[in-house]
Amino acid sequence: MSPGVKRLDGLLAATKNETELNAFATVALKRYQQNMIATSKETTGLFVAACHRANAPAVATAGLADSRELGLHYVGRQSYRKAMVESSKHGDVDGVVALYNRAVKDGVASQDLLHVAVRACLAESEGTKASALFEAARDAGMDIAPATVRLVDATA
Repeated sequence: MSPGVKRLDGLLAATKNETELNAFATVALKRYQQNMIATSKETTGLFVAACHRANAPAVATAGLADSRELGLHYVGRQSYRKAMVESSKHGDVDGVVALYNRAVKDGVASQDLLHVAVRACLAESEGTKASALFEAARDAGMDIAPATVRLVDATA
């Protein structure tokens, strides 16, 4: 990892509120992207954690949904999961669904991410969205966890 990325990681780790997140961390990520400096999977995790500390799940959702724009080149399953759980806690079903769809597009969708997305939809009485996610996953041939099947069946 380059010294510049280590400094960026340190900045993200030190970010504590939304003002710092928007004024420093996000700006730094965009500058790294403009200068074509590759970031790491750890950088993405630190960005999601900084958004969590700043109580800004919408920033994490936007950042992961358009990760290339922000210079987050390596977005893993855990980063998606953390951002989805935080968005769910804030009742942002559309954000959760957008993150899940991005994970599908990136090829990192899993049973666990599907379960988080379905559960978030059902928690906000969005059964139609939950059913649509479930059916799309089944049509794509994804192995679906029994707990997710029970959730969807209980609302049918």
